[in-house]
Amino acid sequence: MPARRLLVPLALAVTICLWAGAFVAIRAALPDLGYATLASGRLLVAAATFALLARRLGITLPDRSQLPLLAALGATGYTGY
Repeated sequence: MPARRLLVPLALAVTICLWAGAFVAIRAALPDLGYATLASGRLLVAAATFALLARRLGITLPDRSQLPLLAALGATGYTGY
């Protein structure tokens, strides 16, 4: 049980380090890759991560009737960000 108590601080530390490192990585990669390529790459990494998590957690694919709503949420969410 004591090992489980360390999971939250460890997760926070990893998150903070990755978040802080992202700024440096973006600054270094931006001149070579450009804005569009860098943004698309970040979305690709996020989509792959969420796909792996969804598969591991047993989340099913959305119904066909949900696809227009998901497309609208994706378009407005990315544009709004």
